[in-house]
Amino acid sequence: MELSYFFYTYFKTREETEDFLLEQIKSIIDDHFTLRVSRQEESEEGEGDTLDFTCNYFGVNTNLRLVQETCEEFSLNLNFGLRIIIYPSGETKFIEFMGNLLKATNGNAILLDENYNKVLERRHRILSVNNYFFKGDFSKLGVPYLDGTYQRFLLQIDIDIKNESIIQIIKPKVVEIANRYIADGEGNVVEDPDFQSHFSYVSDDFRVEVGKGRESNVAVGQIVNMSVGDIYFPEDDRVVGVMQFFKKVIESFKGDCKLSVTKGYLTEDYKKIVLMKREKEVITLNESAEETTILKTVGLG
Repeated sequence: MELSYFFYTYFKTREETEDFLLEQIKSIIDDHFTLRVSRQEESEEGEGDTLDFTCNYFGVNTNLRLVQETCEEFSLNLNFGLRIIIYPSGETKFIEFMGNLLKATNGNAILLDENYNKVLERRHRILSVNNYFFKGDFSKLGVPYLDGTYQRFLLQIDIDIKNESIIQIIKPKVVEIANRYIADGEGNVVEDPDFQSHFSYVSDDFRVEVGKGRESNVAVGQIVNMSVGDIYFPEDDRVVGVMQFFKKVIESFKGDCKLSVTKGYLTEDYKKIVLMKREKEVITLNESAEETTILKTVGLG
């Protein structure tokens, strides 16, 4: 399993942080002779420098190149990054290692899988975990946490605009809706100027990704995907906000659309559930879905 961990540290130098990391891994392994450490310097500025350390349970590589990008994408204050590979039977020791890092620091932190889905996150000093990972057992962290599940909501809407720049055309309206109903005007747009067919809107713990989808079923349209993924909890008020956002988007753009939610991480518990459809201006709700009550509450359907 490959993961990425980003966190905020108050250490003044990179060397202090690296010494701190080595202390934490030494505290969880019985045989220090199994610990292998190497350093590589790539530039005078130090951005490409790396510390690699490996034990029988997992391997860690320090890397600062994606820290700023991750700060922007998840609206978190972070200043250090790790790439991690967990070996077979190494999960328990890795969770102990993560617990040591969390106990020894008190700033923001986020652990992401290889697809940049959240495994755990500490924001506003509250730690939440995605119980689809590590068989739901995070007890070895040794710190209090909220037990949640990662869910990704996806709106696919067939907008009646045929233009290569459709994402840039609809961006102002999508941002206006998010500013008004989610962020009170305090969100930010994150995008690559060389990649105009995708952007993200981020505000605190709300993040929506907007990009081109598959080809439209009609000659004059383009399917656009808008997705929101996070660790949610039972009766989480943030889900109401997400549904309110999608409702306003659906009202703002004509065309057939489908709203679905993906739950589960592993093959055995993976579920993709269609929550609603709009076909030829008629909206149909999935009455058996848990989220239908929320859809009705926000006036969708």
